[in-house]
Amino acid sequence: MVRGGESLFEEIKEIVSKMSSPHFFCGGLGAGLATKQINNYLSGITTIGTCEAMNMSVGYGLDPKS
Repeated sequence: MVRGGESLFEEIKEIVSKMSSPHFFCGGLGAGLATKQINNYLSGITTIGTCEAMNMSVGYGLDPKS
């Protein structure tokens, strides 16, 4: 995730693509941080949902190893 001026992003796009892929232009100041925080929030919700599903399955007597 990259923030700043879009014209600067276009200039450094080739260099950035060698470090990671894919890369996204997020917008101006603070947009990259907001995008990262929202992404982390979504990841956390997914992890919690997975844990709850595993807990429910054990509660119903299902074997989590099978």
